Amino acid sequence: MRWFNVVGDFDIGLHYFKGTRRDPLLILGTAEGSSDPVLQPYYEQMDQVGLDLQYTRGGWLLKFEGIGRDTTSEKFSAMVGDFEYTFYGIGGSAIDAGLLVESHFDSRGGRALTPFNRDIFLGTRSTWNDSADTALIFGGFYDLDSESMLGRFEFERRVGKAKSWRLRFRNSPTSIRWIRSSR
Repeated sequence: MRWFNVVGDFDIGLHYFKGTRRDPLLILGTAEGSSDPVLQPYYEQMDQVGLDLQYTRGGWLLKFEGIGRDTTSEKFSAMVGDFEYTFYGIGGSAIDAGLLVESHFDSRGGRALTPFNRDIFLGTRSTWNDSADTALIFGGFYDLDSESMLGRFEFERRVGKAKSWRLRFRNSPTSIRWIRSSR
């Protein structure tokens, strides 16, 4: 069940889900007709509630997303909050540049299925506002637990009507992909 509404400068969404979780637990078992050990997927039932909230005014964009999940094997909460401030028409051009700050939290800590369980992202997003939808994101994640850093660079530009180039670099590995677009 999901409810969504716009109230003034706020976009508000609430959801509740009761059903089968998508990510299975892997349970040690034996292969059928054999005593060989195998990992078997087990899909638990879960209850999840969530909130997504966005505030937009002028160049400001503030966002929050959070969930609380309860299964037979664990109870946890996870959230991400961020803000972005955009400077429009840099130097009289069509280019917009945004400053990004994002914070991630997962109550499972090191047991989380994501590496971003207590991390901060600082970066910038630039959009050329051209017919090719040219965009650049550059920044880095800082892990508050391990004090490690992960850099991120993404450049995207549409080529023709149905394809786009996307170039991504992270500390390692790097990837260059040709992406078909449905535009």
